[in-house]
Amino acid sequence: MSLIEMHVFSEALNKSTCVNVILPLPRRAELPPEGLPVLTLLHGMGDDYTMWLRRTGVERYALERGIAVVMPDGGLSCYHNMVHGGRYRDYILDELPGLLRGMLPLSARREDNLIAGCSMGGFGALKLGLSRPEQYAAIGCFSAAHMEYRPDHPRNKAMLSRVYGETLDACDAQIERDIQAVNAGSRSMRVWHACGDQDVLRENALKSRDFFEALPPGAIDYSFETLPGKHDWALWDRMLEEFMLLLPAAEGRFM
Repeated sequence: MSLIEMHVFSEALNKSTCVNVILPLPRRAELPPEGLPVLTLLHGMGDDYTMWLRRTGVERYALERGIAVVMPDGGLSCYHNMVHGGRYRDYILDELPGLLRGMLPLSARREDNLIAGCSMGGFGALKLGLSRPEQYAAIGCFSAAHMEYRPDHPRNKAMLSRVYGETLDACDAQIERDIQAVNAGSRSMRVWHACGDQDVLRENALKSRDFFEALPPGAIDYSFETLPGKHDWALWDRMLEEFMLLLPAAEGRFM
């Protein structure tokens, strides 16, 4: 198992940024010809690219499944092209995958690429994944919803203003159009959505559950789970492990 911390310059952000990559190593000098499957894992508000490593068993889960994990830094962007800030959507969707594939044995195949996150990162995973059904086969949304949470605290209102300006409602409407378009399309997409029974964002998550479950039968394979817990890393660690169990086991082929 390799853990690689990379410091890269992003054209989309117009600055240097950091990304951690977990890279399972095959026990023999053999990699799949298409490269390793990839999970892009997004952090929540107030955290950074190191948090999944510091608070969860992500390295162990990656080894058990033989999957590379890419953990970029999303700042306080909501994984959006900010009105007053960096183009984080373009960075995550367009720039970073090509940059990493140029250096590491990562698969570009849609069926080998997943995206997930917690809280702000769960919202980001839904938003980015559903806007690119040709890029991702599955989405994990932990303690979040498809619409942006609108907190009352003045600091958070100021943050959302920097991200969206006056377009927050338009962004929510666009995500709903993306969901409907994916569901009406021909590519099957798995959406695994989970929230804690004492989670502060549970009401928001349930609104998303109702929206997805009201869709006509289609390409989106949606499931919702309630787990015991609050809006914290103990809960997200369990969610990550359950989401990774959707993948086949690597059966000792990696180290």
